[in-house]
Amino acid sequence: MASKQDFEIKSLSSTELVERLEGCSPLQASKVLLDVELHDQRDSLEVLQTIEEEMADSQAGIGESLVKPILLNVCDGLVSHPKLKLSKKGLTASRLVNELQSFSYDASASMVADHRLDKQRLDEHTRKQRDDKGPYKGKRKIVEDTDKLDDYLDSRIKNNRRIESELEVNEQGQKRYLYRRSDAINQAKKEQGVNYSKSEINVDHQVPLKHAFEEYGQSKAISLDDLKTALNQDANFKNISGKLNTSKGEKSWSEYQQWVENKRGRLERKQRAGTLSKSEQQELNDLPTQKTLDNALEAEKTAKEAIESDLNKVVANKLKTDRNMGKKLAKEAYGQAKDELEEKGIGELIILIIKPIFFELRDTFQYGVLHGLETDSKLDAIGIRFKRAYRYIMANLKHVGFDVIKDALKNFVKYLINAVINLFVGMLKRALKIISEGFNAIIQAIKILFSDSTPAQKADAITKLLATTVVTYVSFTFEQVISPYVDMIPVVGEHLKEATGIMVSGIGSTLVVWLLDQADIFSTKAELRTKRVKEVFEMRIQQIKDNTDAFEQASIAKLARDKLQFRSLTEHLSRAIDGDSNVNSDVEAIADFMKVDLKIRSSDDFMALLENNNTLEIA
Repeated sequence: MASKQDFEIKSLSSTELVERLEGCSPLQASKVLLDVELHDQRDSLEVLQTIEEEMADSQAGIGESLVKPILLNVCDGLVSHPKLKLSKKGLTASRLVNELQSFSYDASASMVADHRLDKQRLDEHTRKQRDDKGPYKGKRKIVEDTDKLDDYLDSRIKNNRRIESELEVNEQGQKRYLYRRSDAINQAKKEQGVNYSKSEINVDHQVPLKHAFEEYGQSKAISLDDLKTALNQDANFKNISGKLNTSKGEKSWSEYQQWVENKRGRLERKQRAGTLSKSEQQELNDLPTQKTLDNALEAEKTAKEAIESDLNKVVANKLKTDRNMGKKLAKEAYGQAKDELEEKGIGELIILIIKPIFFELRDTFQYGVLHGLETDSKLDAIGIRFKRAYRYIMANLKHVGFDVIKDALKNFVKYLINAVINLFVGMLKRALKIISEGFNAIIQAIKILFSDSTPAQKADAITKLLATTVVTYVSFTFEQVISPYVDMIPVVGEHLKEATGIMVSGIGSTLVVWLLDQADIFSTKAELRTKRVKEVFEMRIQQIKDNTDAFEQASIAKLARDKLQFRSLTEHLSRAIDGDSNVNSDVEAIADFMKVDLKIRSSDDFMALLENNNTLEIA
C-alpha cells in the first residue's frame, strides 16, 4: 500500500519563504514567489488513479489469498497428527508461518483463535460429561414398567372385546381390529396353527427403550428411575398389532420406515422382473402402508416431545436443588480449563520465543549481522541482536500471559455452560449447544460490534467470522463421511485420516472467506476506497491551505518592507531634485535596491562607453 508520503504536498513555512526572499529585490521577489509551489501540480485524476492502483494492490492475488492458505492448511493437517500433540498447544504450520512473516518489534504479541482446536476441545469436554450407565443389555427390566403398559391397555379397551390399532391403516383407510392374546378369536387361530399376530394387541413404546437409554441416559442428571418414569407414560404408548411390533423390533419408527422402503423397493423390482416367489409376495403384502408409517412417525414425534419435556424438567429441578451437582460441574470445567491453560501457555511461549529469534537470524543471513545496527563489531552486533530479542520476549511475556489467563477464564465459563447444557436432552439441548459451540464466535462478534469500524465493515467481519465457524463444525460431519475412504489408502491411510479433518476445515474456511471477500456483500471495498480518497484529498487540501497561509504571511511582510524602503529612497531622491542637488547617489541607491546593474556610475564610465560604441541607444 502507498504510504502517506506518496500523496503529500511539499510543506512550506513562512520562515522558509522569508529565507528564500531574503536579499531579493522587489523585481526578483515576484519571480521567486511565482516559482514557489503553492500546491502539488499533480492532476486529481492522476491521484485517483494512484489510489485505485493502491487498493488493487492491497487485495492479494489468488496465489496469496487462496493457494498459499490452502497449502498451509494441508501442512497443518500433516503436522497436527495426534502423536505430535502440537495442535493441542495451538501450534500449526499456518500460524507459525504467518507469525514469523508478519513479525515486527513494534507490534505486541497476541493470541490467535483456532476454531477447529476449540471445537476439538469442546467435544472432548462433552465426551467427559457423558454418564456411563453401562450397556443397555440387562437394563430393559429396569427401565420398562410392565404395570404401566397393562394400565394403558386396560384404559383403552375397558370392557370391550376389541379395539382399533392406533397406527395401522390399510390401503382403503380402514383401521385394523385387535384382540387380547387370550381372546377366543386368537386362541382359535392358535389351535388351528394360524399366525394370530396380526390381530393380537401389543402396547408399543413409540420411543424405543434402547434408543432412549443410549440417548438420554448420557445425562448425569437423569437416573434410571427418571428414565423409567418418563419412558412409561401414556404419550409413549400405542396399541398396535403383534405383527407390526415384531417387525419393527428395537428400531425407531424413523429407522423402520427406511427399512420398509428399502425392502419394498427390492421386492417390487423382483415383482416387475417376474422373479418374485409366493413367500416374497406375502412379505410384500404384509408391509405396512404409507399411512401407517406416517401415523407412526407422528406418534414418535409426539412421544419424544413429551419425554424430553419431562426429562428436562427433572434436570432443571436438580440444578436448582442439588448444590453438589453444580460444584461438581464447576470442578470439572475448572480442570479442563486448567489443563488447556498449561498446554496453550507452553504453545504461546514457544511462539513468543521463536518469532524474534527467527527474525534476527533471517535478517543476519539476508543483510549481514551489522545491518541496521550502530556498531562495526560483529561480536557486538550479535550481542545487540540477542539482547533485542530478549527484551522483546520479556516485554511481551506479561501480555501473552494475561491473554492466556483471560482465555482460560473464558474457557472455564464456556465449559461450565457446556456441562450444564449436556445435562439436558433433545431439541432443547441442541438449541442450547449453539451457545456453547459458538461461544468464541459470539465473544468475537461482540468485540467487532464495539470496534471503531463502519457498520458495513462490522457486518462483513461478523459474516466471515460466523461463516468460518459454521464451516469448521460442518467439516467434522464431512470428515466422518470421507474418513473411511481415506483409511483405505495403502500405508499412509491410517495416519492421513487423522490429518484429513484439519485439512478439510482449513481449506473450507479459506474458500468461504475468499468467496465472501470476492462477493463483497456489504460493499466494504467501495467503502474503503471512498474513505481512502477522502483521507488523501482532505490531507492535500489542508496542506494547500497551510502553504497558502505561509505564502500570504511571508509575501505580504516582504512587500510591506520593500514598499517602505522604496518610499524612503524616492522621497530622498525627490528632495535632492527639488534642492538642485546631485542625484547620482540616490539613483544608484535605488538601482542597488532594485538590484539593477548600472553600467554608468561616473563621467569616466560614460566616456569609456562613448569610445567603445559608435552609437548610444537609450531604451
